[in-house]
Amino acid sequence: MAVFSAKESLNRTILDNIMDAVVSIDKNGLITYCNQTALTLFGYTEANLLGKNIKCLMVDYHAEHHDNYLRDYRSNLVKRVIGNTRVLQAKNINDELIPIELRVCQLEMDDGTAYLGMIRDLRDSISKREKIHLLENTDLLTGLPNRNALVLALNDTIDGLVLNKQNFYLLMIDADDFSKINQAFGYEYGDEVLRKTAEKLSKYKDFRLIARSSQDEFGVLFQSELPQHEIKRWLTEVLCQLSSVETIINRPISCSFSGGIYNFNQPNENSQNAIGYAENALKFAKQLQRGGLVFHSNEIDQEQRHSAVLDQGLKSTQLTEQLFLVYQAQVDEHGQLIGFEALMRWQYQNQLVRPDIFIALAERNGAIYKMGGWLLEQACQFLTWSSTIPEFASCRLSVNVSPKQFAHPNFVPDIIQSLLNHKIEPRRLHLELTERLLLENPAIIVQKMQDLRRYGISFSLDDFGTGYSSLAYIKNLPLSELKIDRSFVKEITNSASDRKIVSTILLLAQGLGLNVVTEGVENLEQLTELKKLGCKQFQGFFFAKPLRKEHLLASIPQFKADGL
Repeated sequence: MAVFSAKESLNRTILDNIMDAVVSIDKNGLITYCNQTALTLFGYTEANLLGKNIKCLMVDYHAEHHDNYLRDYRSNLVKRVIGNTRVLQAKNINDELIPIELRVCQLEMDDGTAYLGMIRDLRDSISKREKIHLLENTDLLTGLPNRNALVLALNDTIDGLVLNKQNFYLLMIDADDFSKINQAFGYEYGDEVLRKTAEKLSKYKDFRLIARSSQDEFGVLFQSELPQHEIKRWLTEVLCQLSSVETIINRPISCSFSGGIYNFNQPNENSQNAIGYAENALKFAKQLQRGGLVFHSNEIDQEQRHSAVLDQGLKSTQLTEQLFLVYQAQVDEHGQLIGFEALMRWQYQNQLVRPDIFIALAERNGAIYKMGGWLLEQACQFLTWSSTIPEFASCRLSVNVSPKQFAHPNFVPDIIQSLLNHKIEPRRLHLELTERLLLENPAIIVQKMQDLRRYGISFSLDDFGTGYSSLAYIKNLPLSELKIDRSFVKEITNSASDRKIVSTILLLAQGLGLNVVTEGVENLEQLTELKKLGCKQFQGFFFAKPLRKEHLLASIPQFKADGL
């Protein structure tokens, strides 16, 4: 039994308890020392390992070249291994492979040259890296790959197109109005909807990869040589399946899904661009119709870029300087002027932007609040100005109110305070609401309408007949007017169905005691037909185009024409 000095015992204790394995060999490659960590790592006892050639711990390739390497090193001192850290595989007593990190140094001993190897077991760190990689690329809620994994898969797919040209498709799917599920029922319901959606998508074996790319968005990668129309039909069925009613925590819940598709087959594609193109198509699909499906096109990209430019313009501090109002006359059956509708216009970069485009954008990015405040101030200024002109003094001004603006907590007090500041009779301000507004928070909406109605402000329901409001709900609203949408007027002389719709609206309004204004009257034939049906108040190009305030005075004689 070997006897060690106190210093030697200390050194051995230290070496036996360090995390790395330590093995030394002599100039012939025979093992002269190994610490306890090395014995544990390789499964040997000290008696079994000492004196063996180091090749017993090497895989075949390195073992075959080891003797030649030692010989070359002693002859030429070329340090291919000495002093360098290498990652390679070793093997244990059972010939099982172990990934290791190895660093070898040279020692000059009393009995000659020796070599010391510091060996680090990489299995645990590799396992941790694999777990980290898994966490980095997995969505914890659904268990699906995440957006990072989608990018990696797209990169691999694009690289593969160099050798094998195939048609691939990236489908981006988004839940429509998903936030309302969270708001109405709680986040646990929304989470369960996402899990159910992941389960449904996972049943489609033709999908190469399904990923949850963001909160309520999923990315699907698949390959197909089918014609585009067949792919669209198939994916439309998939969206229908995703939208089917599910029982979530004992409550039936349904959520529609929209989709955007990008097709690629060239190796010069870019994964981020592919996702961007598919998401642009998705945005376009949601704008067209909830639950829709759209293929990417260059036209869609241009429209989305244009939309992004407009979005920034609406956030500009100069926005209100670019806005202006035009006023379209409203007349009775005798052509007598009864009021105006204020219509907002936006001139941006020397071009007029269509109201349906910039109003929708403003509602999404919040600019509608600033625009609404500006519109109210301009309306009050118009009413103050018009009160000094005898022909306009008794006319009301109709102003469109966006759902976002109406929902603002200060909407009612702001309206009342503005009228007080400008000393305007409340009866001269008329607010036009859309059916879309009436679908949200009905109790709050009714309360606000009643507060303003008590103050003297009247309301009309704009574009009536084009929305989805319940008639049972409408009868309880403090409305004074319905506006017949221009879509029912355009073909009124040729369409029996349009005439029936207009007649029905007039009958409904009469039963509810409401006034009716018919929009979009463009010619005498339409006017004649509408009068036959019983319409008495009108708005449209036949009477007057929308004009700026300073041009209205010149149009007074037109409004006084009798016998229309």
